[in-house]
Amino acid sequence: MYLLNLAMKTQRRFRNRVMLRFRASDRKNRIAFLLFLILLCCFTYFNHETGGWNENARLLTTYSILEKHVINIDPYVDQTKDTVEINSHIYGDKAPGTAMLALIPMGVYWAVMKSFRKENPSFLAFQIISRWTLSSLPAALMGVAVYWVALSLGVSEAAAIFAAIGFGLASPIWPFATFLFSHILATTFTFFAFALALRIRRLNSCAPLPRAAIELGLCAGLAFATEYTTPPACILIIAIAYSRMRWKNMLRPVAATLLGLLPGLFLVSLHNFLLSGSPFTLPYTYHQNDRWAEMSNGFFGLSYPKFWVLWEITFGKARGLFLISPIFTIAIVGLMSLIRERATRAVGVWSVLIVVYFFAMNASYYYWDGGSSLGPRHCIPALPFLALGLAAAFDACKRTRWLSIAFLSLLVFSILVQIFFVSERPLPSFGTVIVQFLDVMNLFVHGEVHSQNAGNLLGLTEIWSLLPLALICVFLGRLIYKSQRDPVFSK
Repeated sequence: MYLLNLAMKTQRRFRNRVMLRFRASDRKNRIAFLLFLILLCCFTYFNHETGGWNENARLLTTYSILEKHVINIDPYVDQTKDTVEINSHIYGDKAPGTAMLALIPMGVYWAVMKSFRKENPSFLAFQIISRWTLSSLPAALMGVAVYWVALSLGVSEAAAIFAAIGFGLASPIWPFATFLFSHILATTFTFFAFALALRIRRLNSCAPLPRAAIELGLCAGLAFATEYTTPPACILIIAIAYSRMRWKNMLRPVAATLLGLLPGLFLVSLHNFLLSGSPFTLPYTYHQNDRWAEMSNGFFGLSYPKFWVLWEITFGKARGLFLISPIFTIAIVGLMSLIRERATRAVGVWSVLIVVYFFAMNASYYYWDGGSSLGPRHCIPALPFLALGLAAAFDACKRTRWLSIAFLSLLVFSILVQIFFVSERPLPSFGTVIVQFLDVMNLFVHGEVHSQNAGNLLGLTEIWSLLPLALICVFLGRLIYKSQRDPVFSK
């Protein structure tokens, strides 16, 4: 009888632990899904008229392939100046990844529209769908990835949610997610590669390793095909994946990673060959006697990091990241706390190295300001790695009430800054960011909203057009709060 009672108690304990684990897993998945919804709603709510030359150079390439089955943009040369002339034809000078990946959703849309009517689909609809599928959607998925990676580092759920919201809504990610700039897609591939590298470190020599290694190579290759500045960061990430693996166990996963790199490398090589006849000649090579002639200096406009540029992209009056997103000032402290802990030291060190690389690269670039931009857009790939520092900093100081209040206040203020800009002027011209912030805040406070948004479709105008978005965010935010406060998991 004693043995029977002991067996029944053991069974009940085991069942309770298993059910608690499933409940916790379901709850985390629910929070991740709610985070995805709130980020996606915020990113797709706004539709701006034009993204300028940078966006058009990519969109027009895709449009020309679907309409005329050629890669040049000769008929549309008046809509963008981010071009090169090769053999009497005009081409977009950007990395091909975004334009080529846009062929997938836009090819489907094009085929459906052409089956119903003979004329070509409108460029406006083409622009909106491309932004949603290749910018807004990846940015929302990246916010969820920040949440999961932060949890894998051992931080609390509240800290992981804090990092995901800070990354998605309190940084320039929000304004850029409403346009089709390549930086969002390149950042997504880079950070997904980082998450896969951490998974490979945990798997070491387990069975799922080859598949994860192929996915790592695929993300790294597509990051390069989308933005030419990502390869050094991707090399660091691949080094993370195999830094703890024995030499005799590295052959298969490294071969799988190299195999995964091939699609991205092939895409770049094919694009270069169609433009110039050589798979190794980038379009930037032909910027010698045009408005972008400085691209021929150094290594495609890159020389060495300049201290004054580094100041401008961090605390400078025109492009200072920490002025428009002051929440990220605490991310540096958080990354240092990751380095101090032995369990997360490697992740902290690699994250700092990747962040340092992107800021140093931006400080080395001749066109460092990025034209019309909110903050330093060439540093956008560093933001998810800084967001991991947000999670660590929040967790380290959550027991100090006034610090927690200060962190939340910084988060709210940073979100308000992004709301003001994305509602009025998401891509400000080069100027004093404080003056521009006061300008857009003044417009917002007086009820003026100049950006087109989904609220206009409901007949709402001015500041009332943001009411549906506010209600959606409050509803989803309450669900996240209730999920995070689930009493069953906290036992």
